[in-house]
Amino acid sequence: MGELSQSDACAKREKYKQVFTDIEKMAEKEFSDMDFENADKRTKVQEHVDAIKAECAAKISELDGLSFE
Repeated sequence: MGELSQSDACAKREKYKQVFTDIEKMAEKEFSDMDFENADKRTKVQEHVDAIKAECAAKISELDGLSFE
């Protein structure tokens, strides 16, 4: 497999970060659009959304830790 240039690697990193950011936003929007009749269900879904957002934030942080030289 070939090597990427530094600029190509940085560009790919930014694209991956954008994907995780989009997932965070989509999860929050979908949750906001839901109509809950049961507070317990709302709380459980909120916990899942929070977990998704935390995982995305962790992956973004990992990506930020990569350096290409």
